[in-house]
Amino acid sequence: MRNLLHGIGPLALCICFAITTTAQVDDFAAKVERANRAMAAGKFDDAVSLYRTLWRMRPSEIGLRKNLGLALYSAGIYREAAVHFDAVLQQQPSDPPVAFLLGMANVKQGNITGALAPLRKALAGEPGNAMFRYELADALNAAGRPEEAIPHFVKLTQAQPDNSDAWYGLGVAYTLSSRRSFSEIERTAPESGYWYALLGRSRAEQGEFRSAFYLYKQAIAKLPHLSGAHAALAEIYRRTEHGDWAAAEEAKGRSVQPDCGAHPMECEFNSGRLGEILAAATTAGGVEARYWKARASSELAAQAFKRLMTLPPSSAGHRFQAELLRLQNQHAASAKEWREALKLAPGNRAIELELARSLRANQDHQEAARLLAELLQREPGSAELNYLLGSSLLALQESDKAIPYLATAVRLNPKGMQMVADLGRAYLQTGDFSKAIANLEIAAGADREGDLYYLLSQAYRRAGRQEESERALAKRQELVKAGQLRAEERDRNYVISAP
Repeated sequence: MRNLLHGIGPLALCICFAITTTAQVDDFAAKVERANRAMAAGKFDDAVSLYRTLWRMRPSEIGLRKNLGLALYSAGIYREAAVHFDAVLQQQPSDPPVAFLLGMANVKQGNITGALAPLRKALAGEPGNAMFRYELADALNAAGRPEEAIPHFVKLTQAQPDNSDAWYGLGVAYTLSSRRSFSEIERTAPESGYWYALLGRSRAEQGEFRSAFYLYKQAIAKLPHLSGAHAALAEIYRRTEHGDWAAAEEAKGRSVQPDCGAHPMECEFNSGRLGEILAAATTAGGVEARYWKARASSELAAQAFKRLMTLPPSSAGHRFQAELLRLQNQHAASAKEWREALKLAPGNRAIELELARSLRANQDHQEAARLLAELLQREPGSAELNYLLGSSLLALQESDKAIPYLATAVRLNPKGMQMVADLGRAYLQTGDFSKAIANLEIAAGADREGDLYYLLSQAYRRAGRQEESERALAKRQELVKAGQLRAEERDRNYVISAP
């Protein structure tokens, strides 16, 4: 799905050779032929230069503009390519391949929102084109619109049951849908029984069994008849070597029978009718519907990923393995899987970014910075990439180099408190205390651990503002003490006890 030049080969030939039949001047025709040969040989920079010259000679020739756009896209000059594809569509609105390339040029720049309309236009023009459908669905996932992506991925998996990319995309879409449902519960019904149950499930999946046990107990206290909660506790008992307690908890679970009249979605879930839950949840409101939608989406994601892992090795399979390893904090192994995924899908921006994240988590900031610098060349306006590169350089004690990237990130996303904090830290390390103070004062409002107040106290002290330094240090000590009290309370609460 990702080898776009291969996938649009017929389009490329059509565009690149169309003009030769209308060339009137031998020299012009010779330039066209050289440009075509450069494209066919993969010499895209040469093709760009030649097509630019040709287009300037005949700016009204739409075929040349298509050629130039395709050459620019192939050379990785996505911003300029998008300008030309957009201009072509203004003249030829019903050109699905060009609409597709415009969408993909936007994707390559990280402009996912801007990619959706042309990708939809491309698919509407060629509804049977699997590549168009996949890239639209993938962009919808990236845009945080999984419910729109799911029907496209379902169609792809039905038409191409061995398509690993489609199964991976479907699993991701269901996962995103589940997370969105949890976020809605967290926003509208925090500390409800359903919220506790979903959070407990998440902690258990990450191997945090003590906190998961506490959360499930809270869920049962609020929803005594919630299906699956006792089974989840029994599994925690087994994972923590309390098999005898697990049997007792399972017996409790068997005694719980949901009221299907009052809680139809619960019974649908227990019967495995997951699609019916998602259909009903589109119109039903309330925390219960959101809970069962989250559970159904999560189960469907697991099914999609299970199907993926039965297929031959693929980039998608390595991506899935990398994500699992990251959840287990095995960052070196995760980075290795991302590299394997990238070998099978070279140039994939999403994989490159995830590899950089795993490298950072594994404290390999040198390699992460190299990769992030390459990504940033393609997307200089990305707040995230500027921040990640800047913070990697900061970790390497290269504060002078980090500051421009961190400052750009803060300018692009002034509400990103971690970005502001790291910019303040960089200024402190370079001795620019006034700028360090200005940024750390802003970021300290979100500090719960006391680390930023400690840095702020240092900045005040080194700037000769002793009283403010002492106040910041006192605030830091207050936060540290509060954190210790929270930790002690967690230790008291997070005890796995008998049923």
